[in-house]
Amino acid sequence: MFIYLIRHGETKWNIDFRVQGKRDVPLNDTGINQAYLLASYFEKNNFEANTIDAIYSSNLTRAYETAEIIGKKLNKKVKIVEDFQEINFGVWEGYYWEDIKIEYKDFLNKWEDDKENTPIPEGESYGQVQKRVYRKFNEIISNHNSNSNIIIVSHGVAIKVLIAKILDINIQNLHKFHIDNASISTIDYEKEIKIKSINNTCHLK
Repeated sequence: MFIYLIRHGETKWNIDFRVQGKRDVPLNDTGINQAYLLASYFEKNNFEANTIDAIYSSNLTRAYETAEIIGKKLNKKVKIVEDFQEINFGVWEGYYWEDIKIEYKDFLNKWEDDKENTPIPEGESYGQVQKRVYRKFNEIISNHNSNSNIIIVSHGVAIKVLIAKILDINIQNLHKFHIDNASISTIDYEKEIKIKSINNTCHLK
């Protein structure tokens, strides 16, 4: 089984360094184009063992739009999974990161020291996100046979904490790898779960 973890395409808030979280921000023109490039990539590789059997997506518009474009190209319906939503950034949602650094300076230092266990005010901790995403991930793969190939369209933090769980990486080390917009991270699941690639963006070039 191969599971393809895809981060949604670009949004205006991504390029503005504005906190999205669970805010329902749509793709911008670049993000839509990235989704079509993803769709073309999977269409070209949609043969034999690489045939996509199911597509799952966060219900947030930026992820669902990305998944829908891929799904239409592959003639697959997209299944909505709310647990694949991005982290709830609570009171920070809608803020620019530069403003957070000023207004929430003291709390930000505490949060940076223990993202796993420190929830953002009125939001989630990274550990809480990891639990819901990993639980749903295991539930989904248990419902497919070993020859299945699955696409999951989600978000930056959600994908990072899932990869960290699989690789047994401390959440405090998530800054050591990137998950870019419209990137593909591939999981190979045979007798055990293995990460085959992280943050592949070759299809965008």
